[in-house]
Amino acid sequence: MIKNYDKFWIGLLSGMVTPLIIILIYYKVSYGGVSFSYFWDRMSASSLESKLISVATVGNLGVFFLYFWLEADRASKGVVSSMFVFGTIIMYFKYL
Repeated sequence: MIKNYDKFWIGLLSGMVTPLIIILIYYKVSYGGVSFSYFWDRMSASSLESKLISVATVGNLGVFFLYFWLEADRASKGVVSSMFVFGTIIMYFKYL
């Protein structure tokens, strides 16, 4: 059954969505009463957006190991590729 989902693009998509879901959960728990744009402006003003994305990307480890244990090698490669994408985004926010 998992072999049907052992595709690179599925791993890439799940690796891109997982940190976004974690960021949304953090936003709802910590800043639920304000708009998301205000929340992101506060993160930007404090130079915390790179740290927030870094912490959210750690959630990809769980997705990676799930695919790894299920022997979905192509999907796990997609998750690793998404981590490189997020690494580039983190570097952008941190140094530019």
